[in-house]
Amino acid sequence: MKFIKNAKLTTKFLGSVIILLALMVFIGIWGIVNMGKMNATTDFIYQNNFLSTAYINTINNNLTEARLTTLKIAMEEYAGDMEANLARIDQLNESTSANVQLYRENIAPEKTEDQRLFDEFSAKLALFRSSRDTVLALAQEGKYAEATELNNSETIPAAIATQEAVTALVQFNSDDAGAAVEQAGVDYKGSSTVTIIILVVAVVVGLVLGTFMATIITKPLNLVRTVADKIAGGDLTAQLPERYLQQKDEIGA
Repeated sequence: MKFIKNAKLTTKFLGSVIILLALMVFIGIWGIVNMGKMNATTDFIYQNNFLSTAYINTINNNLTEARLTTLKIAMEEYAGDMEANLARIDQLNESTSANVQLYRENIAPEKTEDQRLFDEFSAKLALFRSSRDTVLALAQEGKYAEATELNNSETIPAAIATQEAVTALVQFNSDDAGAAVEQAGVDYKGSSTVTIIILVVAVVVGLVLGTFMATIITKPLNLVRTVADKIAGGDLTAQLPERYLQQKDEIGA
């Protein structure tokens, strides 16, 4: 307190400004940090859920078309389209394999449930492909009745089981994204509360500091004016209190 009173008026003013600026900088940094957290949450949802869902939806669409195309190949009336349908199966296989790989690479190490569901899906996909390839081979040999029977009894159920595994993956990513959004809401609410508290504290500190500095500066000046008025009125004994005379600022001796 003594140091503040002895400081020059310029020093007192600059000190007040610096303290207020420091509070403003702190509030700004706090806001930037919280914006960074929200941005990180958005990136997390995009990278871990949105992309994964896009990959698995592509796989699901491919499976649906592969089922239909396999059915056509197994039927003798579509024999004229055999070559085109086989080429389409190859395209669907390539697209599915690419998206399976992308999904696999996008699984976070800590997401053990996602990995478990993906492993189940991969196993069912392998069974579906194996059965489908047998159907295709029978059809290419002209054994349409056997191909149709195998397709109905084994390949289609395998495809359905695979798509059910796909649905489980989609649901997992949906739930995971929902949990991330919910956590982001909790974080935002907490950050907003803390930010409001910091702003209130900053305003209070600013008011208290302003009042304190104004008092330190104006009170001695008012005393000086009072003493000057007395001296001007002929009272040559008027003087400032000793504590002000001992100050080393503009008021003191």
